[in-house]
Amino acid sequence: MPPSQVPAPGTEAGAAVLHCEPAAGGHARYGTCRVRSAFLAPGAATHDAHAVLGPLLGDAPPGRIDAVLDNSAVGTAAARWLDHLHGACEVVVVPAPAQAGCLTPLRRVVGLFAQAHTAPTRRAVLTASAQGTLAYAELTVAPRGGSSPGPRAPRAAAKGGE
Repeated sequence: MPPSQVPAPGTEAGAAVLHCEPAAGGHARYGTCRVRSAFLAPGAATHDAHAVLGPLLGDAPPGRIDAVLDNSAVGTAAARWLDHLHGACEVVVVPAPAQAGCLTPLRRVVGLFAQAHTAPTRRAVLTASAQGTLAYAELTVAPRGGSSPGPRAPRAAAKGGE
């Protein structure tokens, strides 16, 4: 990589890969993931947040949403909109630097899949870019006990500045 394109320390420039496998016989070893995206115009983010985020998340929020947000107009509007979910689900805001990239959200997805649960558990990761792109990954984490050694927990292969 030429010196002019080397990422600054602490940035997430690079690439990420999450290997997914088909459900065997209707059973997914770690769970399932459904991803949706939307656009929230930065200039109208405060005004349009409900109209865009409402349909993106749907009527029944999961038990927990990890929101990877920067302090842009879009990130701020998403954080304020998520405030209305108080009591309906747990919201964990993960501060991100501007132009953060996809590594932190992908690591959150993998981390949620790696958690042990005794029953199917719904979780989600929401991320927003300053340019207006929103991505929402909703997971159903498969039940796995924490006491017996089972398959290795999933992990993301990441290459980049982090």
